[in-house]
Amino acid sequence: FARTDLLHLMSEAGLDQLVITGVYAHMGCQATAVDAFMNDIKPFVVSDALADFSREEHATTIDFVNKRCGVSVTADEVESAFIRQGITPGLSPHGPAESTSYTGRG
Repeated sequence: FARTDLLHLMSEAGLDQLVITGVYAHMGCQATAVDAFMNDIKPFVVSDALADFSREEHATTIDFVNKRCGVSVTADEVESAFIRQGITPGLSPHGPAESTSYTGRG
């Protein structure tokens, strides 16, 4: 959320949940989950769409988020939830996603 207008955009759109993927799970992804939680947004970290320097740091991030500020889910769980909500996976409200595969990019 730092130095972005994400919170404002989410608020304007009435969104209160955030799906988090990316690299450096123990830094940026974890910080994003904490920021979301502190702004009354429910964070979901996608455990199999996060990368880190080591398996231990990855696991520590998942454990931290689960215990303190959010929920970890898998990419399959996210896809199923989107489908149940009538959202086509890989598409955003603004058009096609940059990538429909989970390549580790946030």
